[in-house]
Amino acid sequence: MSDQLIILAIIYPLFVGVVRTVFPCRDPLLAIWGMVHLALANLLSLGLLVQTLTEHQVTYHLSGWAPPLGIELRATVFSGLISWLISAVALVGFIGGRDTWKDQVGERLPHFLALFFLLVAAFQGLCLSNDAFNLYVMLEISSLATYGLIAFGGGRAYLATFHYIVMGTIGASFYLIGVGYLYIKTGTLNISDLAQILAGVPWTEAYILALGFLIIGLLLKMAVFPLHLWLPNAYTYAPDATSILVAPLSTKLAVFLMFRVMFDIFGGVIDDNIPSWSLFMVLLASFGILAGTSLSLAQRDLKKIFACLIVAEAGYMLGGLWLHDPRGNVGALFHLVNDAVATLVLFLVVVAVQESVGGRNLGHLSGLFRKSPLTAAALIVVAFNLIGVPPFAGFFSKATLITGAIASGRLEFVVALLLASLGNLVIFFRILERAYFPSEEPFEEKWTRSKRGDVLGALALCIGLFLIVLGLQSNTIMDLFIRPVVPL
Repeated sequence: MSDQLIILAIIYPLFVGVVRTVFPCRDPLLAIWGMVHLALANLLSLGLLVQTLTEHQVTYHLSGWAPPLGIELRATVFSGLISWLISAVALVGFIGGRDTWKDQVGERLPHFLALFFLLVAAFQGLCLSNDAFNLYVMLEISSLATYGLIAFGGGRAYLATFHYIVMGTIGASFYLIGVGYLYIKTGTLNISDLAQILAGVPWTEAYILALGFLIIGLLLKMAVFPLHLWLPNAYTYAPDATSILVAPLSTKLAVFLMFRVMFDIFGGVIDDNIPSWSLFMVLLASFGILAGTSLSLAQRDLKKIFACLIVAEAGYMLGGLWLHDPRGNVGALFHLVNDAVATLVLFLVVVAVQESVGGRNLGHLSGLFRKSPLTAAALIVVAFNLIGVPPFAGFFSKATLITGAIASGRLEFVVALLLASLGNLVIFFRILERAYFPSEEPFEEKWTRSKRGDVLGALALCIGLFLIVLGLQSNTIMDLFIRPVVPL
């Protein structure tokens, strides 16, 4: 059974989604059905994580065919951690968004859940595949499922989905062209084989061009400024259940893919061959951090504020990967985990606020501390994390990134990180100030206390407090899961 965990982590949610489409059940049973199957998927991913910790690396050949004839799945300690994180976020997202199904999805719920499980399976495939072309296939499947899930929001969601489709298709096309160049030059698509071949050949224009296409495609998927235009509206107008799943994972998995391209395929020697690229990427990341933070400051819709913060956070991880220092690389991957958890809390808070006060505009937040103290407490916790207050994980990820930036001489990245923390302080001070003081506006009278809002607030707070555990155990997590996969 343990030998099959890696393939089961992908196949099981896919199978569940197909079953839900073919054999729909009554709505009251869907919530229980979904939570049971997502809990089982979580156990499978957890088992795979334990297996990677024991064996350091798990490999599986589909249909028994070894590369280059067959497709290889491979899990390291870090990809095992990400696999478990995917299933955990999916379970929490399912629980957090289920009470919004009736209003936001309606009778289309079986189809929504089928796409939901398909997306979870595709995310797992992105995490575990060791084949460059299969990564493209999983990238497209995840994109198609995300398009459908966002479109369930209706109204403005249709236009947001169209913009996402255009940008996503361009990004995927660039990535596919890069894969095509690599296959023409090497004759293989297996990532391990590509790494061996590329380590023993001189860098020609063809390899540089292939790398360029791969990187551009992933930058679009990461929503790095100014390639971010699709993200704020897509995440804002999507159904809440979609946002809770997609926002914490989609851009982070693109970051993970960029890490694999840089280190698993090209061996982490990009700086030795094209050093100017690192300077450009760090400058792009620095500018993106400041731009994303500025965009957040300009918003009044809570969901759009947090969506723009994702753009800034993408800059954190992009810059860390290109710092040409192992500490920066480690900091980027640790920030990936930290930001996935923090983003999950942010979008749970959005749903809790809507349930508690009937809106998510800044003007609706007045008196939130009195109406839903647990939701307000979750806001405070995640604010401390994003600002970078110890002992939260955000402090340690930013400290590691700053250490790597100083060692690399990229002081502009350090300045961007510090200014972004100051910007986050202003953003959350504005939110919490509104939440603390009672409203003098007439819509406050319409507020009614929501038990569902309190439950979601408590869930967000519990996950937010987990960020403290991540922070206190940051060195252990880095040593156990991250440093083994980062070339030192």
